[in-house]
Amino acid sequence: MKTVVQFGAGNIGRGFLGHLYGQSGWRIIYIDVVPEVVAQLQKRKSFDVHIVGDGADTFTVKNVDAINGNDIEAVAEAIAGADILGTSVGVNAIPYIVPALCRGLEKRAKADSGIDMIICENLLDSAKFLREKIIAEIDDSAIDFVNEKVGLVESVVGRMIPVITEEKKHDDPIAVWVEKFGVLPIAKQGFKNEIPEVVGFEPIDDIHAYEERKLFCHNCMHCMASYFGFIKGYTFVYEAIADEEILAKVRAGGWEAGRALIKKHNFKEEDYHNHIEDLLHRFTNKELGDTTARCGGDPVRKLGRRDRLIGAALVALDGGEKPENIIDAILAGMKFTPKGDSSAEIVQQKIKEGGIAKVLVDVSALSPDEELYKLIMAKVD
Repeated sequence: MKTVVQFGAGNIGRGFLGHLYGQSGWRIIYIDVVPEVVAQLQKRKSFDVHIVGDGADTFTVKNVDAINGNDIEAVAEAIAGADILGTSVGVNAIPYIVPALCRGLEKRAKADSGIDMIICENLLDSAKFLREKIIAEIDDSAIDFVNEKVGLVESVVGRMIPVITEEKKHDDPIAVWVEKFGVLPIAKQGFKNEIPEVVGFEPIDDIHAYEERKLFCHNCMHCMASYFGFIKGYTFVYEAIADEEILAKVRAGGWEAGRALIKKHNFKEEDYHNHIEDLLHRFTNKELGDTTARCGGDPVRKLGRRDRLIGAALVALDGGEKPENIIDAILAGMKFTPKGDSSAEIVQQKIKEGGIAKVLVDVSALSPDEELYKLIMAKVD
């Protein structure tokens, strides 16, 4: 039985990657720092993945174990004996896993045993980012090994997994509820060793194209639905997308960036059309219970220059398209004020201090002489 050491036992780690490895007959060793999750995985050695909506089903992932990420030596030993590694911890947590990861890679360097790591983080150029962190931390004697025999493989996570309610956590703290979609594009060129056979893994030559499609189509449209829905008073994304006006604007926004991405990456127009319509259908899944507050949360990040809205608008402009509907979503994001979202409070404070122009400069890193800045401010005026 092959073994994967998976950093992160959260919703993606269990509800997507765990599901794929479980279907493929792999043993999974999770590395996490949430005591209850680690204890439950160690005790039960399994967990349930509930598919809701289309294709509803339940799959039990077996042959599971867990190690507390603070036990660096135990993590290093697990890495030394693994067949593949993975990460799904969230971009902000990556620096915290690097020390244990490096200790394990140092052990593999001594044995001259190469390995690949599947990176499932919502970050463009994530392989470069992680490699720089590893090189800065690892012993000098292992640097050549890392560069030559450790593959860092970018991927595009497309499965939607909402935050699990407290009620469901109470009933089963490690079960997850997910949609049926189960394809994980992975960067073929990122591997330094043999590509593993895992259900749902789809090796891609140009992963950057799929990363941009995920961020500037899937994430963009999801965020558009959330911001438009929030300012109309909808609680759930499925309610927002059922609103004909919102549906039309979200679909149009998907195509504003989409036509530019088709030109840039040579996507087939028919395939892109099917992708957009599939996303719109998936957004209607009531069983996911995804809220506009959660999906639109952290507007400081989501209104960033390289993120889903500003980034998509810039891609559209580069491709000769006018992002009218995406700009409307950006402005809707300026009115996004759910209770308890400290990031939204920062945006509102900046608006009080200097209007939307201050948000565009401070948060979105746009300069007043850029076309997108002018287009947004023209709508404000």
